[in-house]
Amino acid sequence: MIIMMANIYQQNKKVDDEEKILSEGFESYPGDSNLSLRYSDFYVRKGNHSIALRILEDTKNNSLIQIPEFNYKLSLCYFHLKSYKEALKYSIEALKTLKEPIEVTILLGRIYLKFQNTDSAIESFQCAIESNKSKYYKDSAKANLFLGISMLVAKKYFMGCFYINKASEINELEINEFILRKGFLNPDMMK
Repeated sequence: MIIMMANIYQQNKKVDDEEKILSEGFESYPGDSNLSLRYSDFYVRKGNHSIALRILEDTKNNSLIQIPEFNYKLSLCYFHLKSYKEALKYSIEALKTLKEPIEVTILLGRIYLKFQNTDSAIESFQCAIESNKSKYYKDSAKANLFLGISMLVAKKYFMGCFYINKASEINELEINEFILRKGFLNPDMMK
């Protein structure tokens, strides 16, 4: 019931009400892993990964986790907090339990890039693309973009440009905004 109400508040853009009901629910049911996952998602959307991580860690310590996405969410929080060793650990655990691990595989590739292990990053992104054939355009675009970036880092310039271009064909507007936001290209180069 709490999660359903939080989803309704989210759809109606009632952020304060969503936060309040999730907070009260978490206080009342601290071991509920579904509720904890939903509450942490609230803070991930707000960009506050440290609070999201605290919620997940509290739940991990207080209950048996039965949700496959739990390790992925832990990995994502650790990644954004730049704790890459922990992010790697939980990504590998998440790969063991998720049925369609496209997001985890992309995150794993990004972690390998942070460790400057371009071969493993390239392998992860290629795996994500292969397993994602015609399912999720957004994930496919993201995997192609990061594969392209990995190829550029590995000094495979032609292939890097090929995959970045492929990502932009899938979802041009979102990829161009991402590239500009992350500072990969100068805005004048996009014209």
